Amino acid sequence: MKLSRILIVVLISAVFAGCAPKRHNLQPVDTPPKTIVQNGFSFLPLDEKEWYILGRMPHAVALAREGTSTDETHAIQGKLFKFPTFASDEAFVRAVKQGQANDTDIANPDRYRTLTHDVALYEHRGEQCAFSHIVTEDHGAKKRTDTPGLMILDVYALVCRHPQNRNAAISFSYSQRYYPENRNENIASKAKQLIDSLGFTTLQ
Repeated sequence: MKLSRILIVVLISAVFAGCAPKRHNLQPVDTPPKTIVQNGFSFLPLDEKEWYILGRMPHAVALAREGTSTDETHAIQGKLFKFPTFASDEAFVRAVKQGQANDTDIANPDRYRTLTHDVALYEHRGEQCAFSHIVTEDHGAKKRTDTPGLMILDVYALVCRHPQNRNAAISFSYSQRYYPENRNENIASKAKQLIDSLGFTTLQ
């Protein structure tokens, strides 16, 4: 498996944002939210209405809700995956950044234009993790309306090796896709709240 496919996948985030949730087919997230427990990790969703579970397996989960307009979506994604061993924390961070940079639309390589891609070592619950902020212009966004113009994909992500097994890692992200004029000024604080809630659970 390529490294880029097991880290945060920007393309998949964009697909989630462009899909119209058929709410009668989706499980709503409890309000107020309860901790979601997965194999290897857990987290507390944001206390907001109309979050839905798009998909859930023991090792992965995806949640989404609509944004300000019909075409805009907020998403939460978590995944447990196999991960190689690195000689240093710095090498680990470089691998995360390279893997994220490799995520693109192969059929339309000009679709995405990266505006920001910052990755840094970040201590979380005693583990050395990689914290990322990625802002991308999407010039080929799949939309439900005929609104013209590009969209922005704004992603905050944390990749941590699991303390129980150094060859298992967790990718956890919060993203918003929006029109440039609709940026949510609270996106960073919401991402921090989510990431702070991320915990490690026993691997099965």
